[in-house]
Amino acid sequence: MQIRNLKVKVGDRNIIDGLNLQIQDIDVIMGPNGSGKSTLSRVIAGDPTYYVEGEILVNGENILGLDVESRVNRYGIFMSFQLPPYLEGISLKQLLKKIYYKRSGYDERDLSRLREFNTELERWREILGMPKEFLDREVNKDLSGGEKKKSETLQMLLFKPKYIILDEIDSGLDIDSLKRITEAINLYYRENKPKILMITHYNRILKYIIPTTVHIMKNGKIVRSGGKELIDLVESYGYDQF
Repeated sequence: MQIRNLKVKVGDRNIIDGLNLQIQDIDVIMGPNGSGKSTLSRVIAGDPTYYVEGEILVNGENILGLDVESRVNRYGIFMSFQLPPYLEGISLKQLLKKIYYKRSGYDERDLSRLREFNTELERWREILGMPKEFLDREVNKDLSGGEKKKSETLQMLLFKPKYIILDEIDSGLDIDSLKRITEAINLYYRENKPKILMITHYNRILKYIIPTTVHIMKNGKIVRSGGKELIDLVESYGYDQF
């Protein structure tokens, strides 16, 4: 995935101004609040709220003209929400089944695929350490922040994405939940080799998911790209140095 000269506005306000970025493997974006990180993730996913110019190329095709569903179905783009929404009237298991069947190209009436779905679901549920009863709840109803992030991760794993956007998935997680979620993501990465764009403020998740490239974002632009040494610079001196 390659992003070229991306410009994003809401009304008359510029949020992203001429951003260039290539997502090659496991890419991490760090930056101060208000630098446009979450906006970038939503624009890649297809949020129609913004006025957008430039190019987001996936396999050489500019996807900016495509709606959310086309980006999801044709290119396998999955974005985890910073604040996962509550979905009234549908259980988590119902949602996961629809995701799994849709992405696998199966008819939901095909009961021969049900065992396959249940096996896959149980595998990831156990790795994430989610109680079974959570599957029968409405999506994200009465869940803690960490439980919502596990729910998001489970949706991602059943979706089987080619491109994963993680917008502060580490926010609000205790250490046990962080380890469970990163273990699942790392296992999925080893088995499927998706491209990952991870947005974070903290380096603790980067002890468990090792980035290939680190990007520093300020004022709507990527101002520095490099290796893990940038994480140490941020920890020691903050973002004013960039």
